[in-house]
Amino acid sequence: IDVQKAGTELVISATDNSGNVSEQNAVMVKDATSPTKPVVSTVSDRDTTITGVAEPGSKVEVKANDSLIGTGTAGQDGKYKVTIRVQKAGTILAIIATDAAGNESEAATIKVLDKTEPAVLIVNTVSDKSKEVTGKTEAGATVSIIIGTKIYAAKADTNGNFKVIIPAQKAGTKLIVTAKDAAGNSVAKSITVLDKTAPVVPSVTTVTDLVKVVTGKAEAGAIVTVTIGTKRYIAKADLKGNFKVTIPVQKAGTKVVVTAKDAAGNVSVAKSVTVIDKTAPLAPKVKTVVKSTTKEVTGTAEAYSTITIKVGKKVIGTAKTDSKGNFKVKIKFQKKKTILSVTATDKAKNVSKAATVKVK
Repeated sequence: IDVQKAGTELVISATDNSGNVSEQNAVMVKDATSPTKPVVSTVSDRDTTITGVAEPGSKVEVKANDSLIGTGTAGQDGKYKVTIRVQKAGTILAIIATDAAGNESEAATIKVLDKTEPAVLIVNTVSDKSKEVTGKTEAGATVSIIIGTKIYAAKADTNGNFKVIIPAQKAGTKLIVTAKDAAGNSVAKSITVLDKTAPVVPSVTTVTDLVKVVTGKAEAGAIVTVTIGTKRYIAKADLKGNFKVTIPVQKAGTKVVVTAKDAAGNVSVAKSVTVIDKTAPLAPKVKTVVKSTTKEVTGTAEAYSTITIKVGKKVIGTAKTDSKGNFKVKIKFQKKKTILSVTATDKAKNVSKAATVKVK
């Protein structure tokens, strides 16, 4: 006979040589043909269903490592949808269709695709002194650092640690860090380069014992601190870096320490200056009554100052005062009515007003 479709009824009878016909016997053609291998749509590590096409009405089973993870039934149009739990990327799934007669199809196999971006992307702090970007991500992922139009890349090791070499960048520069796994899934993070560079040492204008402000130049916008002993005086540098810090008048020789702190909290190396003596000594006090026979002029002035006695522009005698300010200056005999000019010059070369004495 020709091959018959499953479910076809066959009627069988026997007729002998005399033409006698037996009673008829009816049999049904059994289904012994396996369904065709199911067609399966792509499955990723995010999917919770498997879809495809199989023999209409067949039972569809999904197995992973020989373990049943889901079953379903193909509709009259052959389409099926089987619910499963999420599977790891790389898992091999087998899909088998079984018809109503119990015939099983050949298994259709499919690999679960990786559609999950790297779960971790930790980027360590990057400063304007850094020449590498480090952190942690998925093992074996390719890490790229995008800076403007430049790209720098390296591969994470088996523990997920990465190190990408970059040129040092200016503070405030934006870096885009991406990690891409072998399947092409990627995750990105943006970070800003931190300012870890201290301002340059401030320049300070001369500070004298007459001024009430300290002026100079520092990093634009920096906070300038003037420290004198335990006291601190503060002001902000303008957009050009110029600063002016008000202080009390200080004695000559006082140490003044100036630092600049930028917006990121970096503090410069300190600039130390000494208050310069710009205060002239008081005019000397002459004790001697100078006569035409006087050979020595005595008196008091600032300690350790230099006493100069002149007649007109001519210097006729000099000497230094002692620790108490006393002085003795030897001079030649001067004519009566001669006017002597006596001044004191301190160590800083400041000259006092002159004390005048008339020779008697």
